Amino acid sequence: MPKFYETIFPNAVQYDLNDQELMEIESLLTQCILENKGVLSRQLDSYDRQYVAVINQQKEKEVWVNCECKRKYDTDSYKYRLVDVDDGGDCYFRVKVNLDKHKFHSFSVNGEA
Repeated sequence: MPKFYETIFPNAVQYDLNDQELMEIESLLTQCILENKGVLSRQLDSYDRQYVAVINQQKEKEVWVNCECKRKYDTDSYKYRLVDVDDGGDCYFRVKVNLDKHKFHSFSVNGEA
């Protein structure tokens, strides 16, 4: 989805994550949830996650993480298309992770309808 990459990460190059990087992302997501427990009431394991990984303009590995509450029924649709939902509260949040700086940023949670 090149147009999507350009919207989130202008002038970036797609990147494939390895197992160690996935573990670091999980650690940073856990930290993000702990630091934002005033707006997030759920644990990390209650979310399905989508990752968009790139090498950014500064030559750093950066990942956009899109989180969606797990559903009682599994449609697997999140595996084939990016989830884009209005409202829904803390069932939907997104954050960027910089693997070279070992930090997260650009955290946002959907509003309530």
